[in-house]
Amino acid sequence: MANPDIESRVDNQIESEIAARAARPIDAAEPARIADVAADLRSRAVSNVVAEKRRDSVRGVAARIAQFVDFAFVVVYVLLLMRFGLALAGANLATRFAHLLVVVTNPLYAPFRGIMGAPDVDGGGRFVMSLLVAIVVYLFVHLGVHQLLHTIAVRRRTI
Repeated sequence: MANPDIESRVDNQIESEIAARAARPIDAAEPARIADVAADLRSRAVSNVVAEKRRDSVRGVAARIAQFVDFAFVVVYVLLLMRFGLALAGANLATRFAHLLVVVTNPLYAPFRGIMGAPDVDGGGRFVMSLLVAIVVYLFVHLGVHQLLHTIAVRRRTI
């Protein structure tokens, strides 16, 4: 607990210092010093606002890029999952849709082709594990890129 006597002495001392400074005559150079300090504070404030606007702009661009990256990866996931589903169901790859899907996904699937076996399943389909590996790898790449962009977009400022 605070001592009321000490508090009142400190209050009295502060009030007397304020009164002494207020009673002191203003020298001729003081208004110029005040103007210099005010100009410096104004300049710093403007610089801080400009710098914050730039950071907001970078954050906005990073956030927008993250949205496009997320969309692109969702398209990749959907296409690879559709190819996996068609292979699992034993779809006829001679049909236009299946052929188009294979042609579109070949560049995405090529690095993973043959990593794992593709056992046959009942009904004529194949369980293409390499497609699942590709999806998981793309998921990890997506998470890494997304986190990097998120870090740029919502970077914390320390004081």
